[in-house]
Amino acid sequence: MTQTPSSKSGLSRRDFLKTLALSGAGVAAFASGLPLSAAPSTTRRAQNADVVLQLAGWPWTPPPETAPDGGYTAQQQAEQAWLEQNPNVRLESVEAPIWSTDQLRTLITGGTAPTYFHPGVLAVWTIEGKHVVFNQGLLADLSDQFAEFDLEAQFSDAVRAGSVEYKVGEAKFGLPEGVTPGNGIFFRRDIFEEAGVEPLTLDSTWDEIAEKALALTTDSRLGMGTQWWGVEWMLASEGFGKANLFNYLPTPAEGWNWRFDYTSYPEMVAAVERYRRMIHQDKSLGSNYGDWDLLGQFFNGTMAIVTVPLQYFTDTADIGPGALAASVGRPVSEVVGAIPHPRGNNGHYSPEGRPGVSVISVNPDANDATKSAAVSLYAHMNLGAGFDLQRRLAFEQSGNLQRVFSPYPFVRANQAVEGVEGTPVDAWGQEYLDLVNYTTTTADGYPMRGQFFPPELDLGPTESAWSDATSLFRDEPGDLDVLATLQTAQDIRNTQANAFSSAIPDDQFIASAQAYYDANAAYWQSKFPDFYENTYRPWYESVIVPRLG
Repeated sequence: MTQTPSSKSGLSRRDFLKTLALSGAGVAAFASGLPLSAAPSTTRRAQNADVVLQLAGWPWTPPPETAPDGGYTAQQQAEQAWLEQNPNVRLESVEAPIWSTDQLRTLITGGTAPTYFHPGVLAVWTIEGKHVVFNQGLLADLSDQFAEFDLEAQFSDAVRAGSVEYKVGEAKFGLPEGVTPGNGIFFRRDIFEEAGVEPLTLDSTWDEIAEKALALTTDSRLGMGTQWWGVEWMLASEGFGKANLFNYLPTPAEGWNWRFDYTSYPEMVAAVERYRRMIHQDKSLGSNYGDWDLLGQFFNGTMAIVTVPLQYFTDTADIGPGALAASVGRPVSEVVGAIPHPRGNNGHYSPEGRPGVSVISVNPDANDATKSAAVSLYAHMNLGAGFDLQRRLAFEQSGNLQRVFSPYPFVRANQAVEGVEGTPVDAWGQEYLDLVNYTTTTADGYPMRGQFFPPELDLGPTESAWSDATSLFRDEPGDLDVLATLQTAQDIRNTQANAFSSAIPDDQFIASAQAYYDANAAYWQSKFPDFYENTYRPWYESVIVPRLG
């Protein structure tokens, strides 16, 4: 990508995840800016095609009828290669509001949606939400096409480990188009070095980060910057948040099977107060930024620490880590360091450190021929010959190995590129590859509710009360009763929950809940035994067991 920092005060969470989805698109984002004069002068068109794939600017755009000045891009050449092999298919560009929840839902229910869209738009950007909207019939079932193209065998281990993000039960509703090693933290090693501050490590805590952010703050530089929902990062490390482990409790005795508890944990209040102290007292944290604002200020040296998805380490934008390293004439590993979000003071490993998979869904009204064509194009562009073609052409045009391996890791199992010598280590350094391995292996087996509970027919309470609370935490400079603010959010969300009814029978829900908490016990005992013994097990026995009877 070649985006530049925005002058606006920040993106919404939906806008951020839209950006994340676009960056995860990999080839589509990475190759779109490379004109290549060797391209053919016209695009093969199937005017009377049997199948029409409608694209609304994502995940690809159809090639124009005639070559633009400078030739077709690498992405367009890859599309043309596929069209030559599929003369019965036409790619058609359409205007459609695919990033608006209400408008996209209207398009789908009205039968006028484009072929591809991101399911997170409909699903409040949660795994369980994607399962719900699939259950509502808003996403095409691609199970037959997964088998037809043998997709699972072509995915990387990280993607298969996150299969809950593209399937529910045995049904597949999404095509993996991007994988991130998790959300994390970038820090300017060169600025730390110049200031005489020790670098961050995998063992760093949020308290340590707060201290170093203060030490690095000057009249011209903020020690740290986060997105406007940055308080959620600090809470998630302790197992807290809008619907994290300790705050989202099974309640099969009620009509809706979940309730919220934001008021039983002093540690939750302490995490919020640290966040507020950094913003309003230390003046070391800015927390009203969009993702590209953060990368821009990180590039400019006006922020020393930023919270971003770890895949951005391999972003080749003109404000990415590679460009930053080139601008100072040093290897990227000497200029930019990266760690996942810290573990909590209780030893909990943040779910934000778990690798995530971004997916493409297909219009549920598509017939089998259209679904097969849609998946065939996806496989070509993201897994097969079209992927290699784009990367190879990009390297031939730029001579920059980083462009080949951006973003990295790949969705597909084959992490090499045919026709290009060099490895991801050559492009980005061993430290980043070690980080990818750390987050992937550490999060292996991390239990996610969507793996255990059948989908509901409704999304349940809205997030507005929680968003209102986090806005106060960020923006209210005076004395704020954090516990009272959490109480208000809890009360509103639980009142909303009373208006819903679960579609899952109680016995099935209780069995699913038991399996989910058993999986938690196994994971924490294996990976983080101190957290299991000191925190998880006593909490489970005192809080969860009585609720499940």
